[in-house]
Amino acid sequence: MNRGDEARGDIGVVASLVPRADGTLRLVIDDVAIAPSTGMTLWRVRGSYTFVDWPRDVVANMKLSPREYQILGENLLARLLARRSTTDFTGD
Repeated sequence: MNRGDEARGDIGVVASLVPRADGTLRLVIDDVAIAPSTGMTLWRVRGSYTFVDWPRDVVANMKLSPREYQILGENLLARLLARRSTTDFTGD
């Protein structure tokens, strides 16, 4: 099955949820870059970008506010663009 592995860029972000002792879930976003490999794309963490803590039930039930979802999306795209020259995407 072709998974489109060749379509990946060489930089990216990865997100994970970390349960915290205080009952919150922490969303951690890290910068990653492709590690030389064969077969599947393997990512190597290049550094931490940001994190945010939310109540566990809010995250588990996907009850973030529309503005919080918007901010997440904006930050994701902004981070990807900041790590790459915009000429890669605009053709300038």
